[in-house]
Amino acid sequence: MSIQAVESRTTGAADRFAAFVGETKPADIPQPVFERAKYILLDTVGIMIGAARAPEIARFRSSLVGAARGPSTVFGAPYKTQAATAALVNGSLTTVLQFDEGHRQSMGHP
Repeated sequence: MSIQAVESRTTGAADRFAAFVGETKPADIPQPVFERAKYILLDTVGIMIGAARAPEIARFRSSLVGAARGPSTVFGAPYKTQAATAALVNGSLTTVLQFDEGHRQSMGHP
C-alpha cells in the first residue's frame, strides 16, 4: 500500500471522527458517560500538572522545542511552540507518571 493510500485512509477516518465530535451535543451523551468523561479529564489534567515538573519531561521539552516558536501551548512551559511539538510534549505528560486511566480487571490498559 502506498503512503498516499495510507494518508488518505487515515485522513478520512480523522475527518469522520472530527465531524462526529463536532456534531455531538452534550445532551446527546448519556449522563453516566458524561460524568465519567469529566472525571477522566480532571484526572488527566492532574497528571499533566504533576508530570510537567519531572526532570525527564524538562529535558524532553527543551530538546524538542528549541527555537521553533508557534501558537500552541506547552503545558508547564513559559512559551508556545508549533502544534505538532506541543501535542507530542503534552501527550507525553499524560504517561510519564504512569497514573493514566487503565482497565481495572486487567490491572493495566486493555
